[in-house]
Amino acid sequence: MLDLACVDNEDEFLSLSGEWDDLWAHAYSPSVFLSHSWFRYCWPELKPRNQMRVLVVREGGKAMAIAPLMKSRLSMRGLPVDVLGFMAHPEAQLADILLRDAETSTDVLRVMLRFLLKEKASDWQMISLDKILPDSKSLHLLSKVSDFSSLPYDVESAYEAPFIRLRDGWEHYFRSRSPRFRKTVRNIANRVTRLGQVEVRCFGTGPEIERGMEKLF
Repeated sequence: MLDLACVDNEDEFLSLSGEWDDLWAHAYSPSVFLSHSWFRYCWPELKPRNQMRVLVVREGGKAMAIAPLMKSRLSMRGLPVDVLGFMAHPEAQLADILLRDAETSTDVLRVMLRFLLKEKASDWQMISLDKILPDSKSLHLLSKVSDFSSLPYDVESAYEAPFIRLRDGWEHYFRSRSPRFRKTVRNIANRVTRLGQVEVRCFGTGPEIERGMEKLF
């Protein structure tokens, strides 16, 4: 049997660390931006203007899904609107619902929708799931259970990151640019060099992410 809990206070959120990390390690998309550490460090910046609404679905005491949501008061066309969305820090590159396995994921999302539509219906006027990737498993499954809600919904591109495809490598591209462009890039590179040594590190596991969060925030 699936049970749902809505976590709306910081102390209870902090106590989720163990089961959140376990779900994150077995989820479809274990991005650092979906880790408990990321949200724990981000929340102090988000909470002055938002209210926590983290949905946790468990089966037999084990977390099967976590939707890291928050409630925000926004202005749309001059009118105040209560919006449920992801706890997305401006620096986060993606957001999503953590799901454990394919067999129960559809049922899990249906339980979440039922809760939001019946028990929390007076808490929001709009749900906006920004920064969810087009190939997200949860986005695909949500489209399957959307008929349960009988509410209108739309999927559209909200964020784009333009890039230049370097077919022949950076050096070839760099030489093809104008002298002014090359000078500007060299000046920026020199300023960065004067600031000190530049390192690129990859933080992959739970403990590594924790250390990375401490350095970042």
